Amino acid sequence: MQMKQEGLPLLRQIMDRFPKVTMILDHLARAPFEDGPPYSGATELLELAKYNQVYLKITPVNVTPKSWGKGTPETFFGKIVDTFGASRIAWGSNFPNSVGTLAEILGAARKAFSFAKASESGLDLWQDRAHALSRSGQMTLAK
Repeated sequence: MQMKQEGLPLLRQIMDRFPKVTMILDHLARAPFEDGPPYSGATELLELAKYNQVYLKITPVNVTPKSWGKGTPETFFGKIVDTFGASRIAWGSNFPNSVGTLAEILGAARKAFSFAKASESGLDLWQDRAHALSRSGQMTLAK
């Protein structure tokens, strides 16, 4: 689903009514992160972790913002991974709609997640971890 934070209350109603429907939130539902830790602005998104049917798609919009404000990729994405778990997170290039070559887009995502060691966090954006997205064909994973 492509949506903004304002739509999250309606999304919760839909998920409560249809608990078996998988929801994939594109661009992390454009959760705000500029306030920095503890990311109070992203509370509504983070609270969705209690819904097992919610998966997140991280895109170039998320990894290369104009400004991180008081946040950093490590603190923000670390919070996302800690809250949702790596198996519910996927990366999508949005290529060719994103600016840059596929290699540049992938490089930016790898840089943003350079803090995470797959062996320690379970985060492995470069493998097919978010089965819901890959089955639906809605994302591009690179290895």
